[in-house]
Amino acid sequence: MSTSETSDLSAQVKHILTTLSYLVEEQFKSTEVQKLISDQEKSFDMLFLEHFPRLASIYAHLYKVPVIQFNSFGLMRGTAEMMGASSHCILYPIPIHYNFFNLTIWETITNISRNTVLYFNYYYNLCYSDNEISKRLFGQDFPDIEEVRGNASLLFLNIHNLWDFNRPQPKSVINLSGIHYYTRRELPKDLQIYLDHSKNGVIYMSLGTNSRPSSLPINTIRIITRVFAQLPYNVLLKWDGELVGNPKNVKVLKWFPQSDLLGHPNIKVFITQGGLQSSVEAINSGVPLVALPLLIDQWYNTEIYKHYKIGIQLHKDTLTDDKFKNSIETVISDVSYRANIIKLRSLMQDQPQTALQRAVWWTEHVLQHGAKHLRAPAANMHWAVYYELELVFTVISIFIVSIIIVKKALSYVMFKVVIIFKRILLKQKFD
Repeated sequence: MSTSETSDLSAQVKHILTTLSYLVEEQFKSTEVQKLISDQEKSFDMLFLEHFPRLASIYAHLYKVPVIQFNSFGLMRGTAEMMGASSHCILYPIPIHYNFFNLTIWETITNISRNTVLYFNYYYNLCYSDNEISKRLFGQDFPDIEEVRGNASLLFLNIHNLWDFNRPQPKSVINLSGIHYYTRRELPKDLQIYLDHSKNGVIYMSLGTNSRPSSLPINTIRIITRVFAQLPYNVLLKWDGELVGNPKNVKVLKWFPQSDLLGHPNIKVFITQGGLQSSVEAINSGVPLVALPLLIDQWYNTEIYKHYKIGIQLHKDTLTDDKFKNSIETVISDVSYRANIIKLRSLMQDQPQTALQRAVWWTEHVLQHGAKHLRAPAANMHWAVYYELELVFTVISIFIVSIIIVKKALSYVMFKVVIIFKRILLKQKFD
């Protein structure tokens, strides 16, 4: 996705979801998938399905076997409600907010509004569209997509509970932060030599795989190159094209073995877009961060950098030479940033199992026992039922009716009192 595209988070989410629906629909139309699903002899014991593309849950209905959904993204409100996890939009914000700490009243209202608009747009527009696609592919009798998705046995969530504010969640939601992490491998020889011979250390900058840094505003690119030229460090820069004005101390490549690279002791700071996987890799390597968020959950992640004091968050629209340079120098020179990220790593990794071991254990558990006993009472419960709106409206109605009755009674009593007083006054007057 271009970094110059709209920065409206709700629009970004809608774009991604509609694109995923289109891609899954095209997959179902492909010869290979049609051959797979029409093979009556093909069977499975379990399905693993990515949660975010909603139409992928069609496979669950076709094969009617236990399904474990996995999500490399944070919990959205609809997902939390589907599994019966807490969905309080202030205490446990969805990962598409620009900020959520120390909010003003107006910022709180803005976040609640964004949450509400996205939620209802998601359910009443995208759900309707996905149901149309599923019925077009498999006939009008195909059940509602939300109903199919709601039958998932487990949700594997690639996020640590500390990254999700210790959200209350049922046993059917399993945190597997860092499951993609592996034992470090040797770096390519040229990179190893480059890092080993960088006597002042190395800055590593990558804006991820879902954005094109070359499409950043030209002024932002010039700020980056000017600042790098002023610093005494070598720089490894992941870039998708030719970098105009590339300083001598900057080595540009289209790809780096990021996880292995971050483990080198000469890496001083990681300048990142703030993606979740990049964040986990930086924490595992104990490398402090300078963030330039661009898309979706990256503002959420970089807000957490600030919260745990493991990095500094910048904004491309307000970026200046001084801000960029000072942020890099501060994170490198202030040892508290590295100390804080090492402490956070210790907290996140102190687990009785690795993420992979936990995933294997729960998979075998579901294969052996099923998952009905793990299901939360609130799973798939409509928000109006979850918040007991019927009870709330009943109590409010009783209260209003009671006020009306009391008011009518008082009016009647006052009317009678006035009549009595008038009669007494008239009697006294004639007497």
